[in-house]
This record gives sequence, structure tokens and C-alpha cells, in this order.
Amino acid sequence: MPQFVSYAQNGEDVRLWHAFGPAESTGSTQPPSNTYVEVGANYPRDLSISAALYDLGWRGLLVEADPNLAQELRRCRPGDTVLQVAAARSDGELRFFQVPGTGLGTLDQKEAQAAADRGFEVLETLVPTRTLDAILDDFLTAAEPTIHALTIDVEGAESEVLGGLSLERHRPWVLCVEAIDPGTHVPSHDEWEASILDRGYRFVAFDGINRWYVADEHADQLVGPSAGAPQGTTIAGAIATPFHALDIGVFGWRTAAEEALRLKEQRSTTRQAWQREIVMNEATSQVRSSEYERRIIELDAALSQVQSSRTFALSRTFARVGKKGVHTLRRMRTVLPAPVNNQIVRSRHLKHVTTNMGHLTDPSYLGATPEQPVTWIATGEDDQNNPIARPPVPPGLSLDPLTEKQIEEVRAWLR
Repeated sequence: MPQFVSYAQNGEDVRLWHAFGPAESTGSTQPPSNTYVEVGANYPRDLSISAALYDLGWRGLLVEADPNLAQELRRCRPGDTVLQVAAARSDGELRFFQVPGTGLGTLDQKEAQAAADRGFEVLETLVPTRTLDAILDDFLTAAEPTIHALTIDVEGAESEVLGGLSLERHRPWVLCVEAIDPGTHVPSHDEWEASILDRGYRFVAFDGINRWYVADEHADQLVGPSAGAPQGTTIAGAIATPFHALDIGVFGWRTAAEEALRLKEQRSTTRQAWQREIVMNEATSQVRSSEYERRIIELDAALSQVQSSRTFALSRTFARVGKKGVHTLRRMRTVLPAPVNNQIVRSRHLKHVTTNMGHLTDPSYLGATPEQPVTWIATGEDDQNNPIARPPVPPGLSLDPLTEKQIEEVRAWLR
């Protein structure tokens, strides 16, 4: 069973998988078959709607105003285009409120104040702004003019972002917009939903956090063969279907929290096995150590018995007396006259040489050259009566000249 991890906070990535499935391979030089745009991309993985889709081969545009988060997105999502800008009604600059370590950065001063009231640090900075229409103009190409999913999560500034999106030049198949005030369950869609519905989008679901819309021209289109929803399901129906038990049991989806728990349990199991191995090794080592200790005790007892014997005491006394005598003789030799001392050294040296000369030196250097008779030499005389030497003739052969008959036989054989 394949294993998929849903990083989104509310299963939004699984809804998009229901409708579109994984991206189909189109070749290394071609854009992916499925494209997303995530406005307010936040962290690369944690609570990201697009992270699971990225793992499934989708690629797209990540819009993030926080410079620190934008840098992290570029590092962790090299296949995506990351734009460090705030989407707004018009091009220019706006105050952006960073809430470090929380992902609650926003253009809305009220939301920033609410975060400060909850004890979070809030940093104010100026960021460039562009309309979403202009951003999409630059991002989309003639080769890939389609956006399959556009998600907007900007902590209360959704109306500001949607004010710069006409939904005429660019028509994403699916829109997902956060529709509650941050940190509450208070709906916030009344001020911007009408602009979406009036431009040909159909509301299909509210998941408790986001409101989902599908373009009218695609709402009744059937899902493709690789989609997660059953064949015959419309795209609107697939988006309306939440993350459910069959996604887990049949297709292997799990939440990021479940995956973290699984990895923790796996590490715990590995650690337990490792600790068990250490205990077993220590037990084995302990058995071996006790055996070594027993043998050491036996040897120590035997050594004590030898050292306490009378023979050992006598031999130790004799050895001490002998060492003392040798030491005295060596000292006496140093005061002997030079001729006497040299004679002693010479005699000791000759004794050593005589002992080893026989087996370390070639015998020819120690006396007459040993006889080495050559038995194969046969004597004879040439025409001038000079002695000649040659090896013996092998049995059956002769050095006598060939007869006329033998010469004819050889000639006949050679022909």
C-alpha cells in the first residue's frame, strides 16, 4: 500500500487529491500536469496545503510576504517558484506584521494586535505588494496556462488579496479560501464571497476553516483516471468529499501527526532493541569475565603455592648469590691489565666463532677444496691424438659413421 502524508491542518490536500490525484509525468522539459498557487504559503511542510501535492509531483507558485519563511521555502521546495511579496488590491508597499515562529504573519493590523494580546512577539516591516492578477501574469506561461488549485490563507487579509484577482484572465479550477477569523470560529466570508460567486464559481463545501469553490465550467467535469475519488465522480463532488476512513485504509493516507507518532514509535522500538542488545552483550561479557576471574584466582593460588615452597626459596637464594658473584667478576675484569683483559675477550670471541664456523661458512674456506669427481666424462682422442671429453652415448645409439645402406634409408624417409 502506498503511504501518503497529509501536512494540511484540515485535510485540504486530500480533497485536492480526490479531484486530481498525483501529477502525471510529462517529461523533464515540460511543466507538470497539475499546478497550484498558494498565497500565504507559510512553512514548507508544517500545516502546508501544497506539501503533500509537491510530493505527488505537483509544482506551482508559493507567495509568501515573510522574508524568513520565503527563504526557508526556497531551500526546502526547490521545484516551486517562490515569490517574496504580499498579494494585495494594488501594486506598491504595505505594512506587514511578522509573528516569528507562529506562521501568523498578516497584513491586517487587528489580527496583529490580537496576536500581540495573546503574548506573541509582533514585528512590523514594509513589504512590496502586487495584485494577484499581475503575479499570475508573470508566473503562467503559454505552455502551462492552467491553475488547478488556488489557496488563500493570509490571516484575515483575504478580502485584500481577492481585491486584486479578477477571476477573468485567470480562472483556477478550484479555489480554497480561509473563511474564519484567526484563532476563532467566527465566519469572515461575508465581505468577499459574493465577488467569487458572481464571477462564475460554485460553492461546494465548508470544512470548518476554509470555503471551497469550483469554476462553473469544471464543476460537473468527471475526475480523471488517476484521481483519488471513484470514477464517475464530478470535480465538485470530489472537492466536497472530506478526508475519510477509506483514504486511510485503502490508499494509505495519514496525517502529519500520525506520521510523527509512527516515526517516534519506530525510533522507540529501535532504541529498545538497541538497549536490549546492550544488556545481552553486557550479560555475555559478564559471564566471560567471571570465567576469566575464576582462572586468574586459580593461577594466583598456584603461584602462591610455588612461591611458598622451600625449593623456590633456595633457588631464589642461589640466584641472588650467583647474580652478585657475576656482578663482582665483571667489576674485577675492568681493573685487570689490558693484555690480560684482551686475552679474555679474544678467547671468548674465538670460542663463539669456532662453535659457529662449521655451519655458517663454506667448507672450501676452512681447508682443502673437496673433491667433486665428474662421472659422465668419457675420454678419447681426436685425429691429432688430443684427449677429448664428451658425455656417454645413450643406450641403443652409436657415434660410428652411417653405412651406405643407412644413408639410403634416411634419404628415402626424408622424401
